[in-house]
Amino acid sequence: MEEEIIGTSANINSVVLLVQHKKSKRTRIFIREPKNHLSKVYNTHNIDGIEWREVLDLETLLLDGEWIITCSCSWATVAFVTSFGRILTIGSNHKGELGRPSTKFDNAGECEIVSKTSSNKPFFVKTKSGEYDLLALTKDGKVYRCGYSLGLDGTLERLTEFDSQILDEDEVYEDIAFTARRGFALTSK
Repeated sequence: MEEEIIGTSANINSVVLLVQHKKSKRTRIFIREPKNHLSKVYNTHNIDGIEWREVLDLETLLLDGEWIITCSCSWATVAFVTSFGRILTIGSNHKGELGRPSTKFDNAGECEIVSKTSSNKPFFVKTKSGEYDLLALTKDGKVYRCGYSLGLDGTLERLTEFDSQILDEDEVYEDIAFTARRGFALTSK
């Protein structure tokens, strides 16, 4: 077998499968949802009598040698982390959950970043999606957020570094999780 499932994400509305070619690392994205909220460009596949959409929106956004490594989905958005540490999103953007200012339904694109501590672009390793929110974890233990309930004062349209002043000097974030409207971050202590 040349391809294998490398990741899944599910919510109340949809299921996302990441299928990767073992040698080339080319990743295909399949979505099962009742309505076409998540992707504007897709091929339809019938697998064992079930209709799946193969998302094609992201293919033009991936750089040479880059592939999708993981994903997270909410009711109408999907966030993808790439091998280059970028976050690409597709779907609804009602409350800024795509990580960039846009219309209510947007084509695929890369999240815009607001960093409080560094001029270097963060290298993301994981995302978690809430109903109208997105949490993202970096390789060096920082957490970024965007969307509605994580904006704290309303909609936060760009991925913004979470205030780490509550952490001790030798403490970093190690993991993230999300329920429908609550984000959580696990620290090293």
